[in-house]
Parts: sequence; structure tokens; C-alpha cells
Amino acid sequence: MCARRLLFLVLAMALPMAACGDDDGGSTTTDAGPREDGSIGLDGTTPTPPTPPPGDGGPTPTDGSPTPTDGGDGATPPAGMSRIERACGPADGPALRLTVARGGPRCEPDTTNEHLLFFIYGGLPIEVPETITLGMDTGIAQRCMPDADATTCVDATGGTITFDAFMEDVSASGTFAIDVGGEHLEGFFSAVFCGEPPLCG
Repeated sequence: MCARRLLFLVLAMALPMAACGDDDGGSTTTDAGPREDGSIGLDGTTPTPPTPPPGDGGPTPTDGSPTPTDGGDGATPPAGMSRIERACGPADGPALRLTVARGGPRCEPDTTNEHLLFFIYGGLPIEVPETITLGMDTGIAQRCMPDADATTCVDATGGTITFDAFMEDVSASGTFAIDVGGEHLEGFFSAVFCGEPPLCG
């Protein structure tokens, strides 16, 4: 009787150990929580998706400069080579004249192709950042389209020009948004001061 009872106890202890298996014997164990392959564990949790490396979300500008946009109607305005100079306003007061073109030297932008003109006489002196709403008391913008015979300039019906940087008699940069000829144009400019200041007043 004692031998049978001892044998029963030995078998009862050996069966749970065999069910668990040996770590070195290739047995399979199940862990709760997310697995490396992205599946869901026994506790019902969902693994956090990996963070994509930088740059996977689309092209990233390399020079930090903004890109001119067309407002969704397909028109791309000139941007880049710009000239700014001092001028005289309607009341013979101070004014700024800005020419925005697609190319050419800074003080001689290419005006043989489409270009934009801004004549600003309100909101001066410029204190950055400053946005000027174009109008009768502040200034005008024009879109100029040269052809073989002459240059035709169309006045903008409204818009704004923003100065993000302005160094007196040195340089200026910023953005613009104007409505002209049934189109909405947005872009940027980076201009240098050119020419001698006129005698106004």
C-alpha cells in the first residue's frame, strides 16, 4: 500500500512538469501583449505602430524657402529675383517700388517676361513683421505681361503684402497674395535695394 501511494505521488508530480515542457526542448509558450510581428496578445492590447523615419511624409524643402502657390486655379506667379527701391508717393511722400520677376540679376530683374509690380506708400516705415492691405490709401499691385509691341499691366483688385524681414537700404523679404485678372496669386519675394533715393517732398 505504501509503495502504491508513493508511486502515485511521483506520477502526480511528473505530469504537470511534462505539460510545461523544457525550455531547451522547443516547446511553445504564449505571452500576453503585442508581439514583434504586430499581432494582438492575449490581453487584447494593440501594438503601437512604428514611427516612420523623417522624410517619409513627402518631399521636404532643403533650403528652407517657401514655395509659391497658385491658389488652386493653375496660375503660378513670378517669385525669386526681386528689386526694391525708394520712390515718391501720390502726395510726394515716401514710397517703395517692388519688382518681382522669375530671373535676372537682382537689380535688373527680367521684365521681358511676366512680372509683378508693387507700389507701396502706406504703412511706412516698415516695422517687421508687417502686413499691408493694398488699397487706395496704402498701395497697389500690378501684373505685367510684355508682348512684342508693349507691356500690358493689369491692376490687382485686392490683396496683401507681408514684410517678414526689412533692412533699411539693404534688403527685404516676405510674401504676397493678390487678386488680379480673375486669378488669385500667392508667392514670395527676396529683394535687394537698388538705385539712389529720390528727392520727395
